[in-house]
Amino acid sequence: MIVTIEAPANNGECVTHVDGKVIFVSKAIWGERVEIEIVREKKKFAWAKTVRLLDPSPLRRPHIWAEGEAKGIGGCELGHVTVDGQSQWKTQVIANQMRKIGGRVLAEQFHKIGSDVRELGEDPRTRTRVEFEVHASGQPAMYRAGTKELVPIESMPLAAPAFTDLEVFSERWQTLWVPGDRLRAIMPVGEPRLLIDSVAYSAQGERAKPSVIYEVDTGTKKLPFEVSATGFWQPHRDGASALYQTVMKSARGEKILELFSGAGLFSVGLSKIGQLTTIEGSESAVRDAKNNLQKLGAQNVQAFSGKISARTLAEFSSKDGFDLIVLDPPRAGAGIPLIRQISALSPARIIYIACDIAALARDGKELLTHGYELSGHTALDLFPNTYHVEQVAVFDKAK
Repeated sequence: MIVTIEAPANNGECVTHVDGKVIFVSKAIWGERVEIEIVREKKKFAWAKTVRLLDPSPLRRPHIWAEGEAKGIGGCELGHVTVDGQSQWKTQVIANQMRKIGGRVLAEQFHKIGSDVRELGEDPRTRTRVEFEVHASGQPAMYRAGTKELVPIESMPLAAPAFTDLEVFSERWQTLWVPGDRLRAIMPVGEPRLLIDSVAYSAQGERAKPSVIYEVDTGTKKLPFEVSATGFWQPHRDGASALYQTVMKSARGEKILELFSGAGLFSVGLSKIGQLTTIEGSESAVRDAKNNLQKLGAQNVQAFSGKISARTLAEFSSKDGFDLIVLDPPRAGAGIPLIRQISALSPARIIYIACDIAALARDGKELLTHGYELSGHTALDLFPNTYHVEQVAVFDKAK
């Protein structure tokens, strides 16, 4: 059928309506007139793909990764959209989710603040970490979106320039891996690494140190962070620096609690402004954080390893007097029980770093019910060519 696309949705697809039914359309842009083919259908919803462009949007471009588009690989859902178009896309989705999930009050506060998605440059080669799995054929492969089907690939134009030094798609590596192995290409400061399962190799195929160095621009100087090669770090080459500077602009307080503190990206800066307590679930990340804090001269820090939950925070009380709580939870968000316990500690300010639009809207709505209001918001496009976006939201205790 032929339809006109109405708006972007929170999954890399766009929305249109036919006979009262909501249809999610892939590979489309709002305002376009396209021919679509239904691929899956329920009573009130349907999913379709674009099969022919009749009236293309000026925000459309040739797909940034032709092979990925042709093979249906995940992680490049917006590759057909210009950089400016992706910013507009994500800005609309954030505002829509604030209204639909966050509710009227949160949406009004968000609208009053105003926030567009900030791009970090035009160059698509931003990913410092790219993962593959070895196909039965012995080739590096990725999954077809929404399936468990591994598809061999021969190109990766979204990886940082140093990726080419690894020659991942050459045959010289195939004596070192077997089908089913997990491959991780890592492009830190200096020489890139290839991890085969958990074993690190240099670009020359020799065993390498199992940790890497990333550089963070604080705005005044550059700091080296050493991280386990298998540990988490922001995948965008400028992501950690942009997040650090954004968070530190809003950080204040003499007593600070940081949750999901990772390898210490924010901890170093937070320790400079107050007495800091950190909690992180990964023991290896805590080891990395302690090492980084020591090397970078941080003081007044207590770093703990443990599960982050409402029960864990119940060991603290409002008498502990935290002025600021900073949290950077995984994609699922903090969740209502944890948000309630954070609110019970009654910090003057909460800085919430979120990589999921819907999770922030849900948790933000809960914070409002406990006397907080949204006072700041920054959106950073740390995941270009995907529908993901990083947000830094500031909530202050209402006076």
